[in-house]
Amino acid sequence: MRTVIVGVAHWHAQMYADALSQIGSPVLGTSDLDAGAGKAAAEKLKLPFDTDAGAMLDRIKPELVFVLPRHDRAMDELKPVLDRRLPFLIDRKSTRLNSSH
Repeated sequence: MRTVIVGVAHWHAQMYADALSQIGSPVLGTSDLDAGAGKAAAEKLKLPFDTDAGAMLDRIKPELVFVLPRHDRAMDELKPVLDRRLPFLIDRKSTRLNSSH
């Protein structure tokens, strides 16, 4: 399965990357709104990093996107995924996607 991680600076990224690798589905790309933290996290995980999530999604054409947002930037991380109508899993414990709820 073609998988990517949007929000790779999230502390759960390693857990997801390790689990995917163990089942034979390595992460093909990563991005993060915080370019510095995202690049550092991707380098630590030995994964490719892109500052532009949309460009990465268009290039890789993933079958599943793991979205790991900071709670205050969830919609910003999720928007490129939703715009492309891609299947995703969001790690959103205590994340409010809609402030009206």
